[in-house]
Parts: sequence; C-alpha cells; structure tokens
Amino acid sequence: MDYETADGSQFSLREVLSEDNVFQSTLITAFVDGRAYAGTSPQRMKDLDDVDVIQYLEPVPPENVHPLLPEGFTAAPPFDPAEHYLKAPQFTYDDSRPGKTFVADCLLNEAKILEKLQEHPHSSIVKYYGAVVKGKRITHLCLKRCNCNLSEYCQIGLSKAERDRLRRRFMTVLSICTRWV
Repeated sequence: MDYETADGSQFSLREVLSEDNVFQSTLITAFVDGRAYAGTSPQRMKDLDDVDVIQYLEPVPPENVHPLLPEGFTAAPPFDPAEHYLKAPQFTYDDSRPGKTFVADCLLNEAKILEKLQEHPHSSIVKYYGAVVKGKRITHLCLKRCNCNLSEYCQIGLSKAERDRLRRRFMTVLSICTRWV
C-alpha cells in the first residue's frame, strides 16, 4: 500500500509472507521532509495507523538513497505541482542498512540517462526538468506531470490506431535507448 499525507510525506507498506503464505512482518519505507526512513513492524498493514507506522521508522543513511550531484547536471526548477512530478527513489528495508548504495547508484544512473535523453528530446519520452538537490545530493528527479501512468493508460483502452502508434513510438524510444547501452 502506498499513500501520501497532507504534508507531502510518502509512505509505502508491504507485507512479507512466508513460503507457506503465513504473515511475517510489514516492511515500511517513507520520505518525510525529504529524508528517507525504513522500518519493519510485526503488525499487519490493516492494523497499523499513522502513529504505529512512524514508531517503526529509522533514518536511512543519505548516501544509501541519494547520490551526490555530478558537476554539470541540470538542477530542477522550483516545484510547480501542476507541471512537475517528483520521482523519488524506490527502496526497501534491506536497502537501508549502512553501506548499501544500490538505490543511490540506480538513481544516479537514471539521472545520467535522463540528462542524455534531454539532449535528444522525443515526444514519446517524458520531459526531464532536472534533479532536485538537497545538501549536494539528488533527492528526486523532476519530470513533466502526466495525466496518468502507463498502467492507467492501458486500462483506459485505446483504439487499434492508437495502439499501433504507441507501439511504433515505443520501438523508436527503445532503439534510441539501446544506442547508449
């Protein structure tokens, strides 16, 4: 379950089940005031309220989730909720242990790709405005806000012509991206 509070804090809760489908714990990750937190609870998601969730959270070392901003990268403009979507790094409880930088490495690689794609804009690739930086570290990637995500877009239902056009655009984007790999 993912949710956002009125103050903009983001929470993600996932139940862990054994191979026998027996509940083991609930993993919790959160971004509160731009800081990453993670924790685990012995309670099921349905039994947790906001106070319970917060009591299980521990700070995640910034270097685990937020890479340093390389020189020459684009800094994001001031946030406009009508125009911008802030993509936060996705991490798990295991990623919060000291010395684990996998998430930060992935976020940096994604920022590098978006910087490169920014040089070659395409209508099928979301517009990248830059990296949101706090204390010299990338906290979010600022992208153009879209009306819906790809999953929602697929559920809406497209005509055959729209599906064909989308397929052609996807193949074009894929060919562009594979040139840099």
